[in-house]
Amino acid sequence: LSHFHCWSASTHFSMTKKATKPLHLQKQKSPQTTFASNASSLFGPRKLSSNAWYGFYSHSAEGATTREEEGEDDHQPYSSSWDCLKKQLIEFHDTAKVLSFKSLVEFWNHDGRMDKNSLGGSATLPFEHAEKLYGMATIAMELRDYHGAKVMILAAGLLHQTKVTDVDEIIDFVEENNCGDASYEDSLAETLPFCYDTYMASKSPDTMTTYLNSLNIEQLKTELASSEPLITLVFNDGTTERTVPGVNSLITLNTALSKYGDILPSKISRSVRVKHNGTRLFLSGSGKKSLSDLGIVDNDVIEIEDINAISSDNICIDITNKLNGNLHSQSSATGKRSKRKGKKKGKGKK
Repeated sequence: LSHFHCWSASTHFSMTKKATKPLHLQKQKSPQTTFASNASSLFGPRKLSSNAWYGFYSHSAEGATTREEEGEDDHQPYSSSWDCLKKQLIEFHDTAKVLSFKSLVEFWNHDGRMDKNSLGGSATLPFEHAEKLYGMATIAMELRDYHGAKVMILAAGLLHQTKVTDVDEIIDFVEENNCGDASYEDSLAETLPFCYDTYMASKSPDTMTTYLNSLNIEQLKTELASSEPLITLVFNDGTTERTVPGVNSLITLNTALSKYGDILPSKISRSVRVKHNGTRLFLSGSGKKSLSDLGIVDNDVIEIEDINAISSDNICIDITNKLNGNLHSQSSATGKRSKRKGKKKGKGKK
């Protein structure tokens, strides 16, 4: 019996010792997990399915916006970009472990989704996209879907920031700064002020309510417009020269050509040659870079040459030359035949 007690005590001791690992071997709780649990206590569970988030909020908010899409030339691109934006935000809402500014940028940057040519990094998206997101966030707050409202508010701020800051700078900030640092908020306010506003606004349901209630859309639109890096470009197609003011230097060259140069996206890089102040730009590479990256500044000249027009002119010239050549050959052949006939007739008379 004493032996049994001794064995039991030693076994119990060894089992207890095994269960308690040294501190450096214990699995540590990550700050992200703690943050997520704190967020759950403030925001509650993620309530609505993708279909409800996509359908009810967006349709209700669209009815409240002032922009009339019908009859506009850019209806299709505008509508497509809005649908694409909603789909991406739904995916982020349903799949991200933590809904935060950092995770939203990382989500959009994943597999190159956030670059100068994609939705997340596009400086050409209309202000109305963000305005609709604010409207959807207001509806989400009424339904107490605080997670959904947070995603919409953060996304709106990020869309604003892409109009005034190069996406590479936004990504660099997220990668180089830790949101747990004491100086993080000050750095965010200085570097990405529009993201800072929505970051602070989305800290809790109470801050989101205060932010949405005090939001002045017209004032925000004016503030954003005054911060945009706008330049004037001169487009020259060889026959006419056209001056276009108010071009955001953060958009890509391809976007500038299609939006302001009257070139269909399908023709870019295949049917046109482009020069910047006399220097040839190859659109396979340069077309994907922003105007600022290419060194295009205020009042610079963009020369556009239609390759198809040149080819068709050459074809016409070739055809004309061939026709003239054929006619000349035919006339020569006819002359030779007539001479031969004349010679034959002459011989016969003799």
